[in-house]
Amino acid sequence: MAFCALAGAWAAPRIAGPATYETDLATLRVAAAVSVPDERGVSFFVPVANWGLRAHVFGAPVQVSIEPRAINRAAVVRAVTGDGGAEVALVRQDIDRALRGLAVRTVLLMLGGALVGGLLALLVWHLLGVRGRRLAIAPVASVELVVVVLGALFGWAALTWSPDRLERPSYFASGEELVRILDQAHALRRSAAKYSDRVDTSLRSIAGLLADRPSLGAAPEPETERVVLASDLHNNVLTLPTLRGYSEGHPTVLAGDFTVNGGHLEAPLVRSMASLGDPVVAVSGNHDSPGIMRTLARRGATVLTHDDGVRTIAGLEMAGFEDPLEFVGTSFPSGLRTGLSFGDIPEGHQRYLEAVQERWRWWHELPERPDVLIVHQESIGRALANLIWNEDPDGAPLAILTGHTHVQRLDRYGPITTVNSGTAGAGGIFGAGSQSVGLALLDFDPESGALVATDLVRTNPATSSARAQRVMTDTPDCDDQLVFCHDEPELPEQPAR
Repeated sequence: MAFCALAGAWAAPRIAGPATYETDLATLRVAAAVSVPDERGVSFFVPVANWGLRAHVFGAPVQVSIEPRAINRAAVVRAVTGDGGAEVALVRQDIDRALRGLAVRTVLLMLGGALVGGLLALLVWHLLGVRGRRLAIAPVASVELVVVVLGALFGWAALTWSPDRLERPSYFASGEELVRILDQAHALRRSAAKYSDRVDTSLRSIAGLLADRPSLGAAPEPETERVVLASDLHNNVLTLPTLRGYSEGHPTVLAGDFTVNGGHLEAPLVRSMASLGDPVVAVSGNHDSPGIMRTLARRGATVLTHDDGVRTIAGLEMAGFEDPLEFVGTSFPSGLRTGLSFGDIPEGHQRYLEAVQERWRWWHELPERPDVLIVHQESIGRALANLIWNEDPDGAPLAILTGHTHVQRLDRYGPITTVNSGTAGAGGIFGAGSQSVGLALLDFDPESGALVATDLVRTNPATSSARAQRVMTDTPDCDDQLVFCHDEPELPEQPAR
C-alpha cells in the first residue's frame, strides 16, 4: 500500500507536466517534483539559448524547474538598466504568485496520485481475498501517508531555505555560451548589489542574462578584479582556444605543468601559452624544466621563482616558487625523465616534507604577506595553508593557487583559501576525451586584495557542454566533494633528522 501511494504521488506531477504562468518578464513553464539530492533546489533553464543554472536554496530533495518562454525584452531592459526597482518588484510578485499556484497544484496532484495508488492497492487486496471495510483502509491510509510526507518535505524546505545561495549558483551551457554568461553575470552583480533583498538581487542578475549585452546598454564595471587560474596543460594545445575564451584580457595565472617531459622539442608548444592573458603569471610544475620556463619568459610571461619575493601584478601582491621536482639542470633534459612525483623517487615522503619546510622558511623570509601565493603541487599549498593559519589565525586573507592533481577543489583554512582549477589541458594529449578542461575564475577585491568569489569551470571538449559552480569565499557551500571547510589546522609532519 505504501509503495503504491508514494509511487502515485511521485508520478502524478510528472504525468501532468509543467504549468504555465504569465509574468511581466516572460511566460514561465514551472514544475515541481521530488528529486535526487544533487538536483534539489531551483533549476532555471533557457531552452532557446541552451543555458541554465541551479541553486541549492533548500536541503529538501525537491526540485522547482523554471523555463522562461516568450521573453519580454523590453521588460528585461527595464529590470536591469536604470533604477529597475519597480520592475523587479513586479517580477518578484509575479513569480511569488506563480510559485504559490505551483505549490497548490503540486499538492493536489500528489494527493490525487496517492488516492489512485491507494485504489490500486485496494484492487490488489481485493484480488488477494480481503473483503469488507478493511478495503477502505488502502485509499484513506495512502492519502494520509502522502500528507505526512508532504508536511515533512515542506517543513524541511522551510527550515533549510537559504536565499543567499541564489547568489552562487551552478551555471551550465555550451562552452562558448558559458563564457558570455559568466562575463555578463560578473558585470550584472554590481548593478544588482544595491538591493538589500538577496532574492531581488539575484532576480535582477538572472533577468539580465535573458537578453544579449548590447540590448542592455553599457554594462557597469565590476567591482572586483577577475583573475583566471589554469594549470596542467601538458602540451595539449588543442584546448588553448577554449582557455583563451575565458582568459583573454584578464590577468591569468598558469600554475605549472606546461609540458610532459620539459624537453627542448616541447618548447615551441608552450610559446602561445605566454599570451593567453594580460598579463600571464607562471610557475613551474614537476613536468617542466628551466628551459621551458625561459621560453615562457621570453614570450612575455612573468615567471615567478623563490628569488622574486613579492611582486605587484595586476594590482595584487603575488609570490610564487618553482616546483621542487622541476628538472634540476640549467636548461632541458637530454632524455626521458623518470621520478616525476614524490611517490616515484626514493624516500619520496621525506623529500616532500623537506620541500614543505623549505618553502615554510621561504615564506618567513618574504618582505611582506602577499595576496596571492602560487604553487604547483596542491599538497604543498595545503600544507602551507595549515602552517600559516596555525601561526596567524587572524591574518589577512590569502589565496593559494595550485594544480597538479587534475581535480578541481577549493579549501577554506580560516582566512586562507586554496584553489585547484583542475587540468586546463584535459589531462594532456593522452588524457584528452577522458577528462574535462578545468579552470577557475577568481574575483579579487582590488582594494584589500581578498578573494571574494570563485567560479570553478569545467568544459567537456568532446561535447562542448560546460558548467561552472560559484563559491563565495565568506559563505562557501561546503560539500566535502568540491568545496572543503576546515575547523582547525592540521599540521604536516616534521621531516626526519
